[in-house]
Amino acid sequence: MPLHIHFIGIKGTGMSALAQITSKSEGTIVTGSDVSQKFFTDSILEKAGITVLDFNPENVVNADLVVVSAAYDDIHPEVIKARELNIPVFSYPQFLGRLMSEKKGICIAGTHGKTTTTAMVGKILLSSGCDPTVVVGSDVPCIGGNAHVGQGEYFLAESCEYRRHFLNYSPEHLIITNMELDHPDYFKDLSDVLAAFSELAAKLPEHGNL
Repeated sequence: MPLHIHFIGIKGTGMSALAQITSKSEGTIVTGSDVSQKFFTDSILEKAGITVLDFNPENVVNADLVVVSAAYDDIHPEVIKARELNIPVFSYPQFLGRLMSEKKGICIAGTHGKTTTTAMVGKILLSSGCDPTVVVGSDVPCIGGNAHVGQGEYFLAESCEYRRHFLNYSPEHLIITNMELDHPDYFKDLSDVLAAFSELAAKLPEHGNL
């Protein structure tokens, strides 16, 4: 039986990237829902052949797994319906972490410069023949969009510190561009920010690189 994965808030940059990657897995059906407002990811999703639906609790009825954007919470009607049906619900960082765990993870973290650095590293790996899977927070022409589905051993991802989301990832290689106080609605002070990055670095294996 095919695995049906439904993405709630699929037009988001990160969510659309995960949808593209997942859609390339053999035996996987990918659908998603979002608002009718146009985003740059509309054309990307259309090119990938991924159906985008208006929000409706019935969208999840036949799903085997649901991924929900950080833009939505547990009171979203589709999330409520999925939980009523005992369908597993993953947040964006939880599902990204799951995908990364299947390969050698490379995380690009830092307060500023994550997108640019991820794009640069992605281009270097592609040019060197490594053919990585890439998730980046913008439309990057040199990798073909906001995602590249590679056949190589590396999974490269832009990794956000907000609410310590990046602690869902288990990288073997980690780049931290810089660390400053940002997201003051979550981080108490600079020490809290530094603690979060320290926690991420502590997840590196003995053979890992920082």
